[in-house]
Amino acid sequence: MITHCAVLDAQTASFPDSTRSCPGCDLRRARLFAAELVGADLRDADLYWANLKRADLRGADLREALLDSADLRGARLDSVDLREGVLQGADLRGAFFKGADLRDADIAEADWQNAVLTGAVWVDGRVCGGGSVGRCK
Repeated sequence: MITHCAVLDAQTASFPDSTRSCPGCDLRRARLFAAELVGADLRDADLYWANLKRADLRGADLREALLDSADLRGARLDSVDLREGVLQGADLRGAFFKGADLRDADIAEADWQNAVLTGAVWVDGRVCGGGSVGRCK
């Protein structure tokens, strides 16, 4: 398990299976462009202003994670657990949230333009229907 993560300037970061656990890590302003973080345990991690553009976070555990002002444009967040996460001001344009759990997340001022939300569980507990792009229908 990772207890302190110092990946701050990686063009493409990859966490091997044995080190995909980093709950509570301080990753503020980390440059994780196109990072392969499938299934990562990032519960309660601080990803404030992190660059996760085009990162693959499918199936990751991001419960209570701080992603305020993070750049997640084009990121894969399918089946991610973001319950009670903070996404204030996050750039989520074009990100994929199919099947993600966003219950009780703080999404104030987040940019959802062209984000795919089909099948996601929205902040209020309802499931986003087919064709949910940019907003939960």
